[in-house]
Amino acid sequence: KAAAGVVLLVATSYMVLRFTAPTPQELTGTRPRFEKRILPDGTIVWLKPQSVLEYVETAGGPRHAKLQGAGFFEVAKDASRPFIIACG
Repeated sequence: KAAAGVVLLVATSYMVLRFTAPTPQELTGTRPRFEKRILPDGTIVWLKPQSVLEYVETAGGPRHAKLQGAGFFEVAKDASRPFIIACG
């Protein structure tokens, strides 16, 4: 009888705690995930989802990028070749 009472007490405690404990909130869309891209010149670009980047590098000339959406650039330094970004 004592073992049955302990089992009943444990089962009741579990049920009370299981169904009265607060459930965690689901967080969706609060932190956009960025994707890391490395360009041929060593520049690092973090692109937000759905963003599009076009990159053109001419030999010895300036570096051109066209961005649609959102991104963060860590431009590789090169004083002789400027990095030009066009965005809307």
